[in-house]
Amino acid sequence: MDDSAREAFRKDGTALIKNCLDDAQLAQCREAFDWTVAKPGPNATSMFDGTEQRPLVDNANPLAKECLDALVARLPFGRLFADLWGSEHVWYFAEEVFLKAGGHGARSSWHQDTTYLPWAGEHWTQSPTRTGFSRI
Repeated sequence: MDDSAREAFRKDGTALIKNCLDDAQLAQCREAFDWTVAKPGPNATSMFDGTEQRPLVDNANPLAKECLDALVARLPFGRLFADLWGSEHVWYFAEEVFLKAGGHGARSSWHQDTTYLPWAGEHWTQSPTRTGFSRI
């Protein structure tokens, strides 16, 4: 990671980090995603079942813990965040899985989890996204 990513995160709260996963790691992520979709937890929600607008949202699935702990241990995110934050420690809290079946899923409303989970500070991230990693 170069200093510009650290500076962008420090200044703007976000940094774009390209190509941090190789093809094998992406395949492992896809395998874990498919596993969690096939085995949703007790808090999973779905609407419009049987239609191409069916979304699935699953949060903190206790059935997925072992699978996801193993995945997190194999991926570079812990080292990446430690480097980005200049921190010695990085902890994993929980997962949130979203499926929009067939690419036609209904829109989900924008929200910010910190309205009811009042986390703050310089060293945390909500999730990897298509555009990078963000601190909210």
